[in-house]
Amino acid sequence: KTVRSPDGQRALALYGTADTPTPVFRIDLYSSDGQFIRNITPPDLSCVFPETVAWSPQGNNITFVARKTALASPSPTLEGVVTPDTLSASPLPSIAPAFPSVPLFATEQIYICDRDGYGLKPLTSREGLIYFYFGWAPDNHALVAMACRESEWEAREREYKMPAGRPRLVTLDGTERLLDD
Repeated sequence: KTVRSPDGQRALALYGTADTPTPVFRIDLYSSDGQFIRNITPPDLSCVFPETVAWSPQGNNITFVARKTALASPSPTLEGVVTPDTLSASPLPSIAPAFPSVPLFATEQIYICDRDGYGLKPLTSREGLIYFYFGWAPDNHALVAMACRESEWEAREREYKMPAGRPRLVTLDGTERLLDD
């Protein structure tokens, strides 16, 4: 799936990979002529709810819902273990990480970055709440979002019911205000 910016100059490509579960996807940024600009999502962040990926109305920000990637940890083996006999004193080059460190959560949170894909950070940070829908205010000042507790989500899922939650107003600094049900 692609999501075009309001000015038509950029597009987000949403895609799954062979090593990730079906509902999980990644996001990359492209120019309008199809040139790759950058990866938006780091490998340890799993995007969900593709219908919520959005540009702000003025095209200044990109928002999406994601959670910490659940990766299986490999079993340790003795092969290739460094011991005092095998240790060599060769200097290693200093390499900065491809992605800056981003706070991760076990439940679905709203993430935001600028139009160039930089400054990625969680807009919400309420572990235990699942944010499953949001929409931008027309003037770019906030988002309205739906969220519920993880236990509520699981109970409704067991009963084959649609998700339900409490509406809230989320400002760009992450402040939340609950709205009447």
